[in-house]
Parts: sequence; structure tokens; C-alpha cells
Amino acid sequence: CFSRLMIEANARNPNLYSIFLSTDIDYGFFQRRDDHHFMHPAYGLLLEELARMPGIGSGSAEGEARIVADILTYRPFIRRGGVTLTGGEPLLQPAFVCALLDGCREHRLHTAIDTSGAIPLSTSGAAIDRADLILLDIKAIDDDQCVALTGAGNRNALATLDYCEATRKAVWIRHVMVPGYTLDESRLTRLADYLT
Repeated sequence: CFSRLMIEANARNPNLYSIFLSTDIDYGFFQRRDDHHFMHPAYGLLLEELARMPGIGSGSAEGEARIVADILTYRPFIRRGGVTLTGGEPLLQPAFVCALLDGCREHRLHTAIDTSGAIPLSTSGAAIDRADLILLDIKAIDDDQCVALTGAGNRNALATLDYCEATRKAVWIRHVMVPGYTLDESRLTRLADYLT
């Protein structure tokens, strides 16, 4: 929701916010197109502010078309790259993600989804099928550790990986190594064994 509102607000008013230039959106650090930086630690207030903007967050076809049009203004900068949908968790909004991916595909833009894989394939499969690349974050190979770290197990993430392998979808696996939590040789070995 947060990243979608930011994209839609940017599409509506290109001088407001730009997630495309953000260096660390998860921590509220933004860079405006005029290169001025600001911190916005109150996500709730920001979401309320963006939600009050007419047409933002409506999920309309016109909204998605506006966003694709805004993405196309960056085409000179993404000649060798593409468009990555990230968040939060973009697959919480599968219809919106599908519409954006379809719009990017029409313009021959490479697409990627950055996901934790926590969303069941019954919900996320259509979006995964449309993306060129999946950036999959495996939080933990041990289900119990994954629950302790995130509040949810790893079953959906591993099912997403298995699905991508079965459909020959390109995947980049990511795993954050934090001393005392996920930086453990035996667990890293188990993860490596699972992935090979």
C-alpha cells in the first residue's frame, strides 16, 4: 500500500515524492526530484496525506495507466535495467501488480518483483508469471526461526521458489545475515543445500 501510494502520488505530481530516487524507502528517507532530502518517520500520517489526494489508491485502470506513463518518463535511465516492484510486499496487491507488469511489458520494459514470498501462490501466481525476474527473500530455512523472526512460516516462500523453478522463472535469492539471528553456519549450510 505504501509504495503504491508513493508511485501514484508521484505519477500525479512529479514534484512531490519519487520512490524511484529513494535510497531507503523502508526507513522513511526520500529524495525529491529537485535533489532535496527529507525524513518522514510518521508513515501513518504520510499514508493519510496521500490517501486524501484525489484518485490516489483507487486501483482504477486510469491510475495504473498514469503510473505506467510516469515510469516511461524514466526510460532514458532504465535502458539497461528495468522496473522493480517492491514495497512492503507488492504481492499483497496482485491485480495492481499484474496491471503494472502488463503495462511495462507493452513497452518492452524488463520487470522484477521484490518479494518475501509470504503470499500464497493462489494469490500471487498470476503476478509472478508476468514478471521477468523474481527477487525472493528467504528469511530463514528453518520454519520455526522464520516464525520467530517474521511471525509467519517459510512454507509460502519455499513454495514460491519451487514454483519459479518448475516454471523456469528467473530468481535471485536473497538472505539477510544478521549476527545472533540468521548468521549461523549450520543454518546457512542447510539453506545452501536446499538451494542447490
